[in-house]
Amino acid sequence: MHSVPDLRIELVPSRFLPWVVSIAHGMAFAAVMLSGLPPWASGAMLVLIGCSLAWNRKSWQQNAENSALILRGDGTAVKVSLGGTAVVAEIVATAVWPWLVVLRGRRVGDDAIPGRHESILLPADAIAHRDDFRRVRRWVLWVAANGPA
Repeated sequence: MHSVPDLRIELVPSRFLPWVVSIAHGMAFAAVMLSGLPPWASGAMLVLIGCSLAWNRKSWQQNAENSALILRGDGTAVKVSLGGTAVVAEIVATAVWPWLVVLRGRRVGDDAIPGRHESILLPADAIAHRDDFRRVRRWVLWVAANGPA
């Protein structure tokens, strides 16, 4: 079996993802308003939707601080921040579409919380070099088909 080469991807903030998530939260807000739930239940649901949107905005700001993603042949991913700190995650599940790659991972290392998973969303516009998105999709499909090197 051939080994899978490491792949370093330069990241940029996505313009697409915040809009999609904001629209989804808006649709959830409208669904709650139209649901006919009692006012106290609607209020609680709207607070939860607002908290979810705030949490997502915080995540976007943190992701904007990531400068690179290194996909290793052993099935791990390393997020490198602008400050040079790295977070390593073992990839446990993936999803690939023509416009988005989702990597689901479990943190590895001393700072890892047992049982905690983390998702890395890579929309096509969040990758600095256009051809690198194709490379990411191929890397993910290769590792999924052949297992880590």
